[in-house]
Amino acid sequence: HRHLGDKLEITLDISNYRAQRQQSLRNLALKLSRKVKNTGKPAVVAPLGPHDRKIIHMTLKNDPSVRTLSRGNGFFRKIVISKNNR
Repeated sequence: HRHLGDKLEITLDISNYRAQRQQSLRNLALKLSRKVKNTGKPAVVAPLGPHDRKIIHMTLKNDPSVRTLSRGNGFFRKIVISKNNR
């Protein structure tokens, strides 16, 4: 939990949902990065909340052959994974 002024934020993790969700997002990121490397075409991840987008970005940040970019506005921005041509 984290104290936010007069409010208290509580996070519930029922049946290990958060860990399973993180692993699912990591697997998706790795699968899409392989697809991008093989085809050379960008892949777009469906709109995600900020926490989920961060997991995708962090999973691929050390892979020099791809890059990630958030696109769009608002809470549910999309991630574009593309080949890094540098």
